[in-house]
Formats: sequence, structure tokens, C-alpha cells
Amino acid sequence: MKPAIEASAPARTKFMANLTIDTSNVAAVMERVPAEQARIAELKKEGTLLNLWLAADNKRAFIELSAPNEAAARAALASLPLHQFMKVDLVALRPV
Repeated sequence: MKPAIEASAPARTKFMANLTIDTSNVAAVMERVPAEQARIAELKKEGTLLNLWLAADNKRAFIELSAPNEAAARAALASLPLHQFMKVDLVALRPV
């Protein structure tokens, strides 16, 4: 009997997203925070969002992502309810 061949998981790349959040309309941003938190929890559960940090001024966030490619990482960020208020700088990471 031949051993079962396991399907290998697709290669994933880590990305760091540096997000600048436009807080000029605080009410609109705050209204979306619960939905943002729920979506972040979903992305964490599926293994796409690894870590999230907020700057002390609450105007910037840093998100570590794991995705098969940049398009998938950008799609994950675009799925966030606050995306329309974000300027996104996305960088692929490599281990050293």
C-alpha cells in the first residue's frame, strides 16, 4: 500500500501594513469600530492577520499579515470596514 500523499499548504508571505487613519470624521470612524473589530477577529481566526498594533495617537496602525501574495494581502485589508479611511503602505517581509 502506498503512503498517502499530503497536499502541501500553499506558500505564504508575511507582509507589514502601515496604515494611516483619517480621523477627520471621528463619528464615521467610531461608528465602524465594532464591525472593524469583528472583521479583525475573522482574519485572525483564518490566519491572515497575525498581529495588530495601534500607535499611541490612534491615527496609525500596523498590521502583520500572512497571505499567498500581495493581491491577497491587499484584499484582506480592503475587507476591513475602516479601509475607506486608511492610507495603506504594504511591504513584503523576509526573514533574516
